[in-house]
Amino acid sequence: MDISKYALFADVADTGNFTKSGKRMGYTQPGVSHILKAMESEFGFPLFVRTKQDVVPTHNAEAILPLVRQLLAVNEQLEQTVSSLNGLTKGHLTIASFASIGRSWLPTVIHTYQQKFP
Repeated sequence: MDISKYALFADVADTGNFTKSGKRMGYTQPGVSHILKAMESEFGFPLFVRTKQDVVPTHNAEAILPLVRQLLAVNEQLEQTVSSLNGLTKGHLTIASFASIGRSWLPTVIHTYQQKFP
């Protein structure tokens, strides 16, 4: 099952912005709009109220959002289990830092990490 559209839906709900979510997930703004319109057609109801500044989830979208997040979490668990069964360790790493560290020290650390854990 291709759940990337659900991940996009959840991200747009988080950011409130098609363009920002598109950049984060590798889509153009028209691509995001197209995917979400297809989902709206599939579900039979609108997912977002579009304004000039942002988008806001509809009541129906808010109702399904927790289920979509559960689906994404279970999919992540499935991928990690399959990877583990194949002898791989897979996961996500989130790094936060000050801008000065991010520019000077962090690139070297990330490069070393990528060499050790491709």
